[in-house]
Amino acid sequence: MSDREYVDFATVRDLLEQANERRGELSYEQLMALGHAQWAASENRGGTKTDSEVSRHSGMH
Repeated sequence: MSDREYVDFATVRDLLEQANERRGELSYEQLMALGHAQWAASENRGGTKTDSEVSRHSGMH
């Protein structure tokens, strides 16, 4: 079985936003993933906003 690294929605959001800034565009699939990650990391999902810095420092991977 391979080792897998799991990331939180805020990290996915941050990475896709950075890619969009660098390239100036995202594919359709990336745009859909970005929209989902933005929603999932926001307060609109369960009332608690996800912060990628918290996950990085807590050892969540």
